Amino acid sequence: MAKKQQSTSDPSTQEFLEIREIKNGIILLNDGSYRLIIRTTNVNFSLKSEVEQNAMIFAYRNFLNALSFPIQILIRSRELDIDFYLNKLKGFLDKQDNELLRLQTEEYIEYIKRLVEVANILDKKFYVVIPFTSVEGATTKSILSVFQSKSKQQKIEFENARTQLLQRADLIISQLSGIGIKADQLSTREVAQLFYDIYNPSVAMGEKMEQNIDPYSSFYVTQGSKAEQEKDMDEEIKK
Repeated sequence: MAKKQQSTSDPSTQEFLEIREIKNGIILLNDGSYRLIIRTTNVNFSLKSEVEQNAMIFAYRNFLNALSFPIQILIRSRELDIDFYLNKLKGFLDKQDNELLRLQTEEYIEYIKRLVEVANILDKKFYVVIPFTSVEGATTKSILSVFQSKSKQQKIEFENARTQLLQRADLIISQLSGIGIKADQLSTREVAQLFYDIYNPSVAMGEKMEQNIDPYSSFYVTQGSKAEQEKDMDEEIKK
């Protein structure tokens, strides 16, 4: 009996992800819905006075009441990465001629290393995820839409979703500023970096995502022809 050959087309990791495409900072999911991610700063509420705390609570209530769509608040906690700071200190140490300052810098570097190991200091990042579904923006199709190509329809749908998401993002950023929180939209690369960190938590700590990476494997998830991807990537670079 002939031995059954193993399939040469093993499923890739991308097939298990819900993300179909990332373009202009907008995430398109497999179910046809869209997401835009906003990064926010944090506020130490406990250090505020009672008057300031009440003002922030009032502003946050107004923020929630102003929402006419759902949002998701994402908080990511991970060990503090101080490699950049330590490398900067080591560079200063190598250029230092004063023996006393060299000794103090070496002791300070060791102190920081021990502090991070013992105290387990966490770095927290805050995000607001804004959703949009094509059903929300659906309108009655005209007779001409029947003759439009599928790619053109998808482009029109994406631009409509992008417009709606940007409007929602502007509203949220404006409302958060009233609470004293700064916010900004993640770019395509920053979105890719975020998901890289989420799906590779252990690797991401010691290995950063490369700067010069293949755009098709990083920003897009095997959607459309290579020519279409190249065109989209050119538009992304121009922006």
